[in-house]
Amino acid sequence: MGVSSWKAGYMGAGREVSNAALVKLLKVELGEALSAHGFVASEALDPTWGRWYARRVAGGVSDVVSAVAVGFGQDRYGGVSVAGYAVLQSRTVNDILVALPAESRLKYETEDRLPFAFLHYNGFGDFLDPPYTALTHVVIEPSQVAGAAEWFTGQVSDHVEGWLAERDSLDKLIVLARTPSPRAPDNISPSVFRRTVVLCIANGRFSDAAALMAWYLQRGKFNVMDSMEKTTAFDIALSEMFPVYAAARLRE
Repeated sequence: MGVSSWKAGYMGAGREVSNAALVKLLKVELGEALSAHGFVASEALDPTWGRWYARRVAGGVSDVVSAVAVGFGQDRYGGVSVAGYAVLQSRTVNDILVALPAESRLKYETEDRLPFAFLHYNGFGDFLDPPYTALTHVVIEPSQVAGAAEWFTGQVSDHVEGWLAERDSLDKLIVLARTPSPRAPDNISPSVFRRTVVLCIANGRFSDAAALMAWYLQRGKFNVMDSMEKTTAFDIALSEMFPVYAAARLRE
């Protein structure tokens, strides 16, 4: 199920009230179930998505939250489909990215979307092998609400908690920024890389940020969203904004 299908819109007058009632019941049940994992209802990390539940990341990483999002959609048989996503986000990182010049941005990055960018992101279906991006749990009637909450928190216990534990410190995030996709061994995610560099700067880890940048530029391999020109512009913009980072780059 795509992100766009998370937006409210229950088609069919005969089911409109019952679907709205089911979503209301699901929100209550999921909120209670997720609180056992330390997640509490939060403001939307992305206003175009569903219901958000967040907690702070441990490990001394400044201004990073981990969260799960619940998406509610219209099932083709008339019920409510429930989807889940796990994310890490830093508002400080996003604010810095928004302030950088347009020529330093990745392809398809826009100023209106950067405030809601994620450090890391995984749909529940992405945890499966092979991945199944359309993974949802369908609820037809109120008696199935508790089962949906159990399914969702089962995904959190079985997959999300481990995924977040692999990302609960800046040192771990730095390692992941250098780690290629298992399905594309030469592909380093440019968005993960860039957000990690900025996160290092936001946490005063200027030498780590400079070392990451030097490694990425020397590597000289870019996917379709990035290029040597865009990365160089990104590096220069950060150097102009953060003199301590600029000094660290000179030492690399």
